[in-house]
Amino acid sequence: MIFSNAELDANYCRLGFVPDGLNMKLKVGRVELVAIQNPLRGIAVFFTSVRPDVATQYEITLPVLCSPELIAGMIYVNFAQNFREDAAECKRYFQALSIPLFQ
Repeated sequence: MIFSNAELDANYCRLGFVPDGLNMKLKVGRVELVAIQNPLRGIAVFFTSVRPDVATQYEITLPVLCSPELIAGMIYVNFAQNFREDAAECKRYFQALSIPLFQ
């Protein structure tokens, strides 16, 4: 178990995150996501993308009690805003998992 409870682990695993040490990782397109639990702030999700012309890294913080649909929606919104080239691939990825995204 990576996070504080098994349900939380299951929510992120349902989205395709895999355990990696003390965090969980997922790669969609050219963007790597790392989720780690912060006992004071919830779940921090780091987005990292390195391309020939630009390198980007930033984080968002999600509440611990989030459904997989909300987590996927927040990830997709950040893709649409910051990684426009990979947004369509992100949307297809979550649709293939049968995770509905809010519009």
